[in-house]
Amino acid sequence: MSSTAELRILAPGLETALERDLESAAGRALKGRLARGTHQPHEGDLERDLVALFGIEPPPSGSPPLADVMARFDLGADIEARGWLRADPVNLRADVSRIRLFDIEQAGLGSGEADALLETLNTLFEPSGLPLHRGSHPSRWYLRYDATLPVAGSPARLHGQALEPDATTRRGLGDLARLMTEAQMVLHEHAVNMARVARGAPPVTGIWPWGGGELARPEAPPETVFGDDDRLAALAAHAGAAHVRSAATLAQAIDASTGQLAVFARLSSPDDLAEFERGIFGPAWRALGRGRVSAIELFGTHLHFRLERAARWRVWRRGGSLRALLADDNEDLG
Repeated sequence: MSSTAELRILAPGLETALERDLESAAGRALKGRLARGTHQPHEGDLERDLVALFGIEPPPSGSPPLADVMARFDLGADIEARGWLRADPVNLRADVSRIRLFDIEQAGLGSGEADALLETLNTLFEPSGLPLHRGSHPSRWYLRYDATLPVAGSPARLHGQALEPDATTRRGLGDLARLMTEAQMVLHEHAVNMARVARGAPPVTGIWPWGGGELARPEAPPETVFGDDDRLAALAAHAGAAHVRSAATLAQAIDASTGQLAVFARLSSPDDLAEFERGIFGPAWRALGRGRVSAIELFGTHLHFRLERAARWRVWRRGGSLRALLADDNEDLG
């Protein structure tokens, strides 16, 4: 067994936050440390990246089969273990030649709104034996569906994209396709949607099924994962890893661990970069210097960084944007 911990950090929004706050104390510290490592392109996809954080290979394309895992988290461990689909509320907008899908979660949906919509929709879905269930989050809806469903992309992945389902996809939907069409009609003039439109919020005009299938279990999951995210908690339960919502004890965990640790930290608000440097990357960097961490792997939205202990003594060029700094990396750091 290794005498040091291995640390993987998933930080979507890292590059944007760093460019925005490059000359802050946190920005300068993080820029200098990252420039000592190596980097390569990384096309971030949050759901696929979260699965990979646990050592689970994502599917070749599309979103991972997360419905069963999330249903157990949201609806309770005593539910039927398999056969679930996410049936999330979405905003479908028609233009001249096609329909585009927009993720309602990004616009916000209240608990009361979700419950009222589901009460109406279940007048259609329950008689067909496909009742809709709401998770702990208002935008997470579920149904059980026995057939294999070819629609794989989540609303977050497809946000803003045009939908062009082929004949195979339409056949695979079966009765669900009819219910989805009827749902659009019922939702068209629903009181919840009328109120949302009146205040400038996008209405819920349909549901989007995704996430069906069985998610593999990792052979060597992290010992502990840190991060305030329900998907992370559900995946930890699936993988048999400990989950801690706050990264406040990360430094102590690094000192005590001889296995893998993982952290998920989304950088989206102005204060996030300073908190990330102070509470996550700073302690990890110091542990790297003490030999308590063998390597740090950091995944942003577009870049994957790897830092090993020898990287602490490499020289970096000061000044300039993050992009320019990384372009100079090969010349300066070898």
